[in-house]
Amino acid sequence: MRAFELGESTLWEKSRLSHHLKRMEQRGLVCREATGNSRSPDILLTDAGRAAITEAAPAHASHVRAWFTEVLGPERLAVLAESSDAVLAALESHDCPLSD
Repeated sequence: MRAFELGESTLWEKSRLSHHLKRMEQRGLVCREATGNSRSPDILLTDAGRAAITEAAPAHASHVRAWFTEVLGPERLAVLAESSDAVLAALESHDCPLSD
């Protein structure tokens, strides 16, 4: 993904994104690759970055279940889903872009 697209999708300011990418590059998780058509480089996930995600995923999923899903339970999760759907429908009916 190009750096500016990554910034748009995360809604991060350019300086914040640059700071995080620099730290991730230093750790070997991502690399920047210049493209011929753009001033914005492509940000590529390295093998080490993919391995870090793969390693972290089980613990992350376990924490989400323990600290969110199990705490709320099925009934409150259903209410949360219904409430979220209502908010999204209201935003959509007012032409509110979700990425601004």
